[in-house]
Amino acid sequence: MRKESLLPLLLLLSLIGTLVGAFFKIRHQPGGDLGLLLGLACSLAYWFIAFYDVMRARYLPIPERLMWVIGLLAVPYVAGWLYYFAWKRGRFAR
Repeated sequence: MRKESLLPLLLLLSLIGTLVGAFFKIRHQPGGDLGLLLGLACSLAYWFIAFYDVMRARYLPIPERLMWVIGLLAVPYVAGWLYYFAWKRGRFAR
């Protein structure tokens, strides 16, 4: 699978899995653990790909790289979508 289609798919699956898993856990229904696990696994895969891309982009100044890393750790879904659209526009090395 190409990276252009893998990044948004992983981020969307992590968001959906986390939300559905949390909803099922709150309602005490079966399947909540699986949803949270799927969301966490997809989030980790997305974070590793994004961290690798940010650290590989040598033309980005160090403070901007640090900003992306902190953003991806602190608010992963918002920073993830911002990262994807910035990457899609060619901001990062491919």
